[in-house]
Amino acid sequence: MKKILLLVTGMSPAIVTETVYGLAVNPTEGRDKWIPDEIHVISTEHGLVQVKDRLLKEGNFNKLLQDYNLPSIRFDESLLYPIVDEQGQPQYDLRTPQDNERAANLICEKVRLFTSDANIELHVSIAGGRKTMGFYIGYALSLYGRSNDHMSHVLVEAKFDETKVPNFYYPTPEDIFVKDYAGNSWNAKDAKIWLSYIPFVRLRNHLPEKTLLHNASFSEVVERIALATGDIRLLIDTPKHTVVVNGIECKLAPRELAFYTWFAKRAQHNLARVLMPVEDEFVVDYANDFLAHYQIIKGSMGDTDNVMKTLRKGMDKSFFEQRLTAIRKEFKKAYGSEVTKRLIINTKRDGKGYKLELLAQQIEIK
Repeated sequence: MKKILLLVTGMSPAIVTETVYGLAVNPTEGRDKWIPDEIHVISTEHGLVQVKDRLLKEGNFNKLLQDYNLPSIRFDESLLYPIVDEQGQPQYDLRTPQDNERAANLICEKVRLFTSDANIELHVSIAGGRKTMGFYIGYALSLYGRSNDHMSHVLVEAKFDETKVPNFYYPTPEDIFVKDYAGNSWNAKDAKIWLSYIPFVRLRNHLPEKTLLHNASFSEVVERIALATGDIRLLIDTPKHTVVVNGIECKLAPRELAFYTWFAKRAQHNLARVLMPVEDEFVVDYANDFLAHYQIIKGSMGDTDNVMKTLRKGMDKSFFEQRLTAIRKEFKKAYGSEVTKRLIINTKRDGKGYKLELLAQQIEIK
C-alpha cells in the first residue's frame, strides 16, 4: 500500500516538514507513526518557488530525514502542482473568484485520482495555503475519501511560527538556534508541534459512479452531493429517452424507459403496488400497460414487434427483474447509490409489491 501525503501550501513551506515530523517522528498520542512514500504539493507559482528553494535546494527536507533516520521519501519537483490561469500559465497568487475556482478544480481532481486507486492510502493536510485552499482540500477529501484516508492540521508553538521565525522547519534532535525577525534566538530543539487528526464526513457513496471515475469540476461534484439530500424533481422526457432529476440527465434504453414511465404514472395516480410475477407466471395486464408506453417511445422504429413477441403470453418474472436491474445500474452511474435508492422502483421488506416512492407533485412526464 503506497502512502501519499497531499498538502496545499502558501508562503510557508515549513508546513511540509512540520507535518512530516508530526506524522513520522512524533505522532499524536494513540497513533502509530505514519511515514509517507511520496509527498505531493499544490500551490501557486510563488508558493512552489518557496518549496523548491527552501526545502529542496537548501536541503531542509533531507535534513529532516537524516536527523531522524527516516527512510527515503519521494519528494521532488515532479510532485509539485501549480494552480494555473485560463491560459494554462502558473498563477502567482489567488485573487479573483475565477482563480479560486481553478484552484478548487485542481485540488478536487488530485484527491479524486489518489482515492480512485485501491493501492493508495491518502493523508491530506489542511494546514497550509490560503483559507480557501484549506477548505477546498478538506471538502474534496470529504467528497472522495475512503475509510483508510485521513486528514490533519499541524499547529506550531507560537514563538516558532514562520511568520516570526523564518528559518524554523521542525524540532531538531540537537541544539539549533534560529532567530526571529526581532533578532531573538530560539532553540529549535525545544519547539513544540501538535498534529491533530480531523474527523470528516465521508460522502463518497453519495456520488455517481461516473463522477468517481472521471474528472468533474468542484462545483459539479458538490451539485451531485446536494442532489442526494435535497428535494427530488423527476422529469421523464420520452422523446429524448431521458430521465432528468434536478436538471441532471440519465439516458435510458426504450425498454427501461417504458417500464419506468409505467411506474411513474402509477405513482402520479397513487395506485397500489405491483406484484412481481412468480415463476412460470405470465401477467397479461402488465404486458399491456408496459407496451402502451413502449410503443409511444419507440414509435415505428426498432424492435417493437420483437418485444411484443417476447410478451405475447404476458410479462414474466425474468422480464420484470431485468428491467429493475438495468434501471438501477444506469441510475447509479448517473446519480450515485444514495439518490438511486430514492429513485428506483422498490419493494417493501415483505416483498409484497413494487412501487416508485415519489409523490405526484415530484413527477413530470413529457
